[in-house]
Amino acid sequence: MLEVLKACIVAVTLVYTSILDIRTREVEPRLWLLPGIVAGALSFLELPAVTQRVGMAELAVHLAGSGLVVLAILVMYLTGMMGGGDLFAATLILAAHPWPFLLRDVMPALLPLFFYASLAAAAPSLYFLVVNILRHREELSRLRGCGPLCKAYLAVTSLPVRVMDYIESKAWFFPLEVVEEDGSRTLRRSFDVEEEPSEHRERLRRLVELGVLDPDERIWVSYGIPFLVPMLAGYLAYLAFGGEPLLRLIASITG
Repeated sequence: MLEVLKACIVAVTLVYTSILDIRTREVEPRLWLLPGIVAGALSFLELPAVTQRVGMAELAVHLAGSGLVVLAILVMYLTGMMGGGDLFAATLILAAHPWPFLLRDVMPALLPLFFYASLAAAAPSLYFLVVNILRHREELSRLRGCGPLCKAYLAVTSLPVRVMDYIESKAWFFPLEVVEEDGSRTLRRSFDVEEEPSEHRERLRRLVELGVLDPDERIWVSYGIPFLVPMLAGYLAYLAFGGEPLLRLIASITG
């Protein structure tokens, strides 16, 4: 019963924070505090019963595995690859599931969860690839100093959009093709999640006003997917399927 209650707390929190992340890209840290405390307290109440069922050694393995995932997210946060909300979400999930949900498998909860979340986060890449192949092959061919691997990377991570469309848009797209003050262009592989798209738009608007950039030209931009959304999808998939699919995948790879 406590496991189900904790799952409901995490699911509701992730739904609410995902909506905020999509709309504003800002999730107040205090929103994670109460759910985290309640989930952690419920886990503490469960601890004696869980220890009797699985033993301290297995419990330590679960905690260590989940802790390593949180540590990896912390590193990605410090390097600008993920936002603080992702770190808080992982910590909340660890507080709610320091051992597998309903003790139905041997894998720490965060490992299959992030496997499912990664699959969900990769889904837009298929859309980008199809659109770029069908509609933007000429834009790919015009790129200078960009080899086959570079073009393949752009094809699955970004789309070419009109400069003026980007300037007038309010969507969370970030340029991977950067236009310099002299009109030259450079490509970058990624962007910092703390960047503000509005600053890129204002810079491009100024270049258009100066005549450096044609508003009908296209630049390659990538959508900043809020990772809380794939985390929500990954969490729901974990509750439904557990870690068995990932275990089977590992077994098939290792033989």
